[in-house]
Amino acid sequence: MPATVLSTLLDYLIEAPYPPKSTMRNSTGKLCAPRALSNIFQDNAFTRETLQEICQSMLGDGNYDVNIIMAALQTKGYEAVWWDKRRDVSAIALANVVGFVMNLPSSPCWAPRKLPLQRQHWICAQEVGGAYYNLNSKRKVPKWTGGESEPRKFLEHHLQGKNYELLLVVTEEVEAHQSWRTDV
Repeated sequence: MPATVLSTLLDYLIEAPYPPKSTMRNSTGKLCAPRALSNIFQDNAFTRETLQEICQSMLGDGNYDVNIIMAALQTKGYEAVWWDKRRDVSAIALANVVGFVMNLPSSPCWAPRKLPLQRQHWICAQEVGGAYYNLNSKRKVPKWTGGESEPRKFLEHHLQGKNYELLLVVTEEVEAHQSWRTDV
């Protein structure tokens, strides 16, 4: 088979590019918050212990709320901007956003069956090498969400659901100047 035909076939078979230099942390139990935060920074920046240090009064079961997420980001010099989902996501200046942390409903699974319970789950999405990826810690590998024009569709899709929330992860300087907005 000629090299160009093989190359074309491989391009066709590969649904999406794999993120270069991306490391995704998977979670077990209720550790999705530290995993989502660590996925944003592409290292083990946050563990159950580091989040426990931020909030001494919690039981330590890993079920962290938005206040802990925001305080954890501040320890690294970042801010979380709570996105009002009634706004159009076209108002987000993607180039000034480090990543997205989303809180969404999730049904726990037992073997191949989903249980009829709803819990909230933290995930992150981030641009890596010019493409955006869903770095959901329940997945084995990152899921490609598209190129530079696609993250808005991904966000719009998720924000239509009930109990879905979005945080923009930005630097302190970007937050101070509100340069995460295109409408300023």
